[in-house]
Amino acid sequence: MSVYLSGFILGGGMTLGFSANRRTLGDVSPDRPKPRLRVSMRAYRTAARPPQGRNCLLSRRNRTNSDPGACLPDLLPFIVTPEAAADGHNTNNRPMGIDMTIRFRTAALALALTVPAAGFAAPLALTPADPQPDPGALTPGLAVSYASIPSSVRDLAGAQDALERKAAPGAPLIGLSYDDTDTATLTSGMAEKVAADISGYIHFDAAGTYTLDFLNNDGLALSIGGEQVALYDGVHACGYAGEIDVEVPQAGYYSLEATFFQRKGTSCLMMEWGPDSDGLAPVPDSAFFH
Repeated sequence: MSVYLSGFILGGGMTLGFSANRRTLGDVSPDRPKPRLRVSMRAYRTAARPPQGRNCLLSRRNRTNSDPGACLPDLLPFIVTPEAAADGHNTNNRPMGIDMTIRFRTAALALALTVPAAGFAAPLALTPADPQPDPGALTPGLAVSYASIPSSVRDLAGAQDALERKAAPGAPLIGLSYDDTDTATLTSGMAEKVAADISGYIHFDAAGTYTLDFLNNDGLALSIGGEQVALYDGVHACGYAGEIDVEVPQAGYYSLEATFFQRKGTSCLMMEWGPDSDGLAPVPDSAFFH
């Protein structure tokens, strides 16, 4: 028997949900096997980098560890994994029969706390551009400006400082479909030490709920329709920023703004969308305009 804790409320208004199929911060391969324990950041919209404790929760290394509870001993003491259930013990190595009542009460309490605070992390409502731009006045792709950054820059704050001091327009991006490479970063002509300020529109063909995710290397902060939908700061390999569900109230154009930087090594910047986690696919370049 497998029992999974449905959710917890953490400081700062962040709701973490646990499921079997959502990609999260730091996942590094678009076609990697799905781990048994997933942590999804559905409502992570703070401007600051997560504290180290939360990075531990969200790290791919710990979520695919042979002990899925290794990083969560205090937060989730009563998780039962499929492996543990097979031998009759929970992740704390206590017999399942002894802890069953406590385990269910713990899960029920977590669920009760989640409902009033976040409504099960309802999709983030995006605001369409108002007024809607004239399609005839738009150009395919996204506008971008670049600035060089010193090798000491390791976060978005440093990249933003460089862009504010001296940024120059670059060739428009064709979209957000730049796979991991060690050659030029986006359209900058520079392989390393570059920051980018990106702006334009993304077009949704239909209203509804969408799941979005982004791959970036290095740091990325991105907003659509006035709401932050991606934040994966710091220097790291090409990895997922974390899936987020958004509500698109109507078909049309939605503003898109992003800050991105590449320090050293390879770089990537990609976006995926779909009706849910299992339906995610690359966003076609034809969806972006400026």
